[in-house]
Amino acid sequence: MKILMILSVIGFYALVIVGCASSGGGAPYTPRDRTAPVVGDVSLAPPDRGWRGGACGVTATATDNVGVASVAARISGPGASGDAFPLAATTPGRYQGEVPVPANTNSTGAAQTYYITVWAWDAEGNSGAARESLPVTVPAPEAPLPPPVAW
Repeated sequence: MKILMILSVIGFYALVIVGCASSGGGAPYTPRDRTAPVVGDVSLAPPDRGWRGGACGVTATATDNVGVASVAARISGPGASGDAFPLAATTPGRYQGEVPVPANTNSTGAAQTYYITVWAWDAEGNSGAARESLPVTVPAPEAPLPPPVAW
């Protein structure tokens, strides 16, 4: 009788454990994505002739094991805002956009260099940046015109 009672108790707990494990009630566990996106092939395209600052074209590739959620470029340097400027997908894995580069107002006559870095994020919030920031140089402002000659 004692053995039957012990087996009944063991059987009851076994059913409870199996019932709890297979009751559904929730989504199966899926591991979090911990892989950061990879950014590469960054190129800059400032206008060639007479450019003194303004829009600078940026293109880059970005890939992720699950998917890229957003891509942006940031600029650093004298007078730069440090804001992120979104890049739009042009083809799968390829992004492009423009970053505003401040005009060179340097009174020393020297060129100013800014650095643009491209970042990508996935849906989990993982971020990855290009291995290097690319420089863009704004030439010195043109010398002012001499004063008019008085007659």
